[in-house]
Amino acid sequence: MLFLSRILVSVLFLAVTAPVVAASSTSINGENRGIALRWRSAKLKIAVSSSLATESTSIKPASDVDGAIARSFERWRQATGIEFEIVNSGRTNVSPSGPTGDGVSLITIAPSQANLSVFAAGAADVPATTRIFFSRQGYISEADIVLNPTQVFSTDGTFGTFDLEAVLVHEIGHLLGLEHAPISGAMMYRSQARNGHFASPAPNREISPADIAAARALYGSIDPDVECCFAVDVATGAGFAKGTSVVWAEEADTGRVVAAANPQPERTRTSLEGLTAGNYKIYVQNSINGATRSALVPVVIESGGRDRTVKTLPDAAASAAELEFIGTNGQLSKMPLTLDAGRTHTVLIAGKGIDAKSLTIGSTSPFVRVVTESARPLDYGEKIEAISVEVAVAADALPGSYTLIATDRSGAAIYFPAAINIPSR
Repeated sequence: MLFLSRILVSVLFLAVTAPVVAASSTSINGENRGIALRWRSAKLKIAVSSSLATESTSIKPASDVDGAIARSFERWRQATGIEFEIVNSGRTNVSPSGPTGDGVSLITIAPSQANLSVFAAGAADVPATTRIFFSRQGYISEADIVLNPTQVFSTDGTFGTFDLEAVLVHEIGHLLGLEHAPISGAMMYRSQARNGHFASPAPNREISPADIAAARALYGSIDPDVECCFAVDVATGAGFAKGTSVVWAEEADTGRVVAAANPQPERTRTSLEGLTAGNYKIYVQNSINGATRSALVPVVIESGGRDRTVKTLPDAAASAAELEFIGTNGQLSKMPLTLDAGRTHTVLIAGKGIDAKSLTIGSTSPFVRVVTESARPLDYGEKIEAISVEVAVAADALPGSYTLIATDRSGAAIYFPAAINIPSR
């Protein structure tokens, strides 16, 4: 059963309200829609275009297309309880943008002009997009997934290709109404890496706890024993930098990231939804005017939803440092770094003001330990500063995303939320 309890957390940073925006259709490639979308029904029929059944230059020969489609939908069925009926279709084109579609939710990769037109200028390298048709009340009536026919997909990890299953898992999240997540450790993060990123032997196809929380906020919990779904309203106030600020929640005992959202400049509150009863740490990070202010507050969501405690944070010191990239083996990226449990890894951290002598690198999780004395400066040229550190991951670390933290001598902290991903074993 879906019920909602809200806890107000005041974060000392103040207040405007934004109008609700309604639309008839939208293509999901990064823009906030301004309205929460969901399906009314718990049973959806999805048509798979014949363009995926025939030989395509966009899909590596002998790829397990049927298996990738089936596994992708099964991941979301397990997360949401929604049943998917998959049927074959001779249709090849996405429905044109407008008040209504053709009534068929389609997955296609046909290289038609209609399909190519959904990839706007500057999105040529986007692996896929989803066009959603919905009512003014936010109920979805149709969602079409278009795999970019100018890209190459595979199911065996071929270097330089997009993993078909990972892309489908991401796009099915959009089909269900989920927006892009602001943390790189989420499957719904706005960017997707090609195979071979960080020389990883296997692509990430897993739905993260933060993705599950976002889905629970729309559809509730599928587990009758889990008390859901709570929301924490964070009073962020005005003045947040659009796109570079983030609010997220971590389990207090593990440090695992379980929910995240981007503050909107025109709003004074940011809501973290889909949480279950438990102990959390809520973090707020705002990057503006060349400095970053970060703050955190413990939050207890009690069983029964009776906690209405208002929490207030002290003013946070601003850090001049900026954590932008993470990597290994000489490679840097804004995508999360996958680390195996039970091992110690050499991790590269880069950005602005990243100095091994003035910054102490750590983690917010007891499962992830940074060996402080291992910090070494690296030379990546004048425009970027980088260091390497040894990071030990406990053998019993839970699968999910974890956060790194850099603290300067004044005590000002800056976070790299969900920078590290620990896969299921």
